[in-house]
Amino acid sequence: MRVPFGLKNNKIYHVQDVPNGLNCGCVCPNCHNPLVAKNQGQYKCAHFSHHSGTECSDYQVMSYLHRYAQQLIESTKYIVLPEFSFTPEVILLDNSMLKGKTIFKPTRKVNLDLVQNEYVWQRYRIDSFATLKSRELFIEITVTHENDEEKVEAIQAADKPAIEIILSDLHNNIQLFSDEEIKKAVFNPNNVKWIHHPRAMNEVNAELNKLKEEQIKKNKLIKAQLDADERKKLIETKRKELRLENRDKAKLRYREELKEELDWLSNVNASWIKAYELQKRELKPYFLNWVNLDECRELIGFPVKGDWIFESCCEHWQALLITRLFQFDVNEGINANTLKKFIEKHAQLNPNMRRLNIAQYKAKEKAVKNGSTKNWKGAWYLDWEENKKIESPYSPIIKYLEFLEMSDLLDRANDKNVFFLKDNSLKQYFLRMKIKQQAYEELKEQERKREQDRMDLIIRRNQITKDQQKQRAAEMIKADEFVFYHHEGKGIRCQNCFFITPEFENHKNAECPTCGKCAGFVGEIITQNFIDKAVHIYRCDNSPRKSLLNFPKKSR
Repeated sequence: MRVPFGLKNNKIYHVQDVPNGLNCGCVCPNCHNPLVAKNQGQYKCAHFSHHSGTECSDYQVMSYLHRYAQQLIESTKYIVLPEFSFTPEVILLDNSMLKGKTIFKPTRKVNLDLVQNEYVWQRYRIDSFATLKSRELFIEITVTHENDEEKVEAIQAADKPAIEIILSDLHNNIQLFSDEEIKKAVFNPNNVKWIHHPRAMNEVNAELNKLKEEQIKKNKLIKAQLDADERKKLIETKRKELRLENRDKAKLRYREELKEELDWLSNVNASWIKAYELQKRELKPYFLNWVNLDECRELIGFPVKGDWIFESCCEHWQALLITRLFQFDVNEGINANTLKKFIEKHAQLNPNMRRLNIAQYKAKEKAVKNGSTKNWKGAWYLDWEENKKIESPYSPIIKYLEFLEMSDLLDRANDKNVFFLKDNSLKQYFLRMKIKQQAYEELKEQERKREQDRMDLIIRRNQITKDQQKQRAAEMIKADEFVFYHHEGKGIRCQNCFFITPEFENHKNAECPTCGKCAGFVGEIITQNFIDKAVHIYRCDNSPRKSLLNFPKKSR
């Protein structure tokens, strides 16, 4: 077992502070058997070992480090005091922090006149008691266990200057086998802290007293502000309660004014609306005397959500609206609100619904006038379900106008509420729609024919055999030879059937004499070399297959 400390003459010695071998004269501080100093090794750190070779089971290395540190201070008669830094602060009533001047004392080395270890003070044992000039200093050394709180409190209460040297970092550390490292640790101010600094604490208390005086002044101002805020809050609470009370009274008053309409609204449901619609179909509004339903038949009867609120059925009010539309010029902007007022005047709203709409509008208007920034979608004194059931006449009007826009009767301006007519009359509109429908049907027929041609082409492509391609190549070679021998090889090749024919005048837009199609021609010179290799050329070329696809049977 390697140990760093030995005992000689009742003092603790480090292995590096004694001669090598048995001449060290040290015994184990635990079992008191002779120790051998081994402090000249090249590879192992210096250490003691028991001369008998036996192991010591209860060697308290940190206790001997504690005694060694005491002896160091006693023998060197100096100590390094740590810095002291403290900023006094107090908390104000608003929980903010008031800070004072930082009291700072730098680290410094002081020489000691006298050092006495294991000094008895009151009922406590002080590790080292030192005097410097006329002043005293308590020195506590911590290696494993922290100082007793009661002891620390007693030192502070007695206003005794005291420091604590903390050597716990050396516990189980290889630095224990180096006396230089131990000395550095003992005299390193970073390992030292103040238990109590009387002079500094007097300054701290003086600064703290100033802070407390300032705290009292500031707290008075803060309390006055807090009291004012509390009074303001109380006033605001009372105002809020009064506003709520007034609102509740106003709500009851407004609802009482609309009691008959709200009772009616509560009975409105899907079955009621259905019966109401059937009832309206039996009526004949007066405006049918100048509105022609038959002229508008294709554009009326469009189902619009919420149009049950009109006193006329949907076919009637929609025909009325179309009649009004054609009273405007083609380039004249037609505002949806203008049409709404017109329909309300002639088709009329259900009386109960009209009064509810007016009440809802006035409630929104008053809310805005009172400074509300909320986008109200109903009357504040009605519940959500009641506001939802109140249908605006604008909604069915705008939805029907959008339907007419989709039907190509109207165009819409950048302003979503403004529309323009596309025709001067319904007659012109239906004529334009008829022409448009015919054009659409012709286009659809062309599309159908193109698709049929495409399918026929696919079928022909799948049905072409090699023998057919060989036969077509022979027919094309025959045409090539005719041009070569009878027309000096000068010919034009059709871009549909790919047969060559002698050049003739005005052939650019003419039909091919072979296939009868007008697909254009490309000039070509047939040479002897081409005739000699024609069979091979057409076998490798794709033109016989293309010719069969475009011109299945050679009829000319």
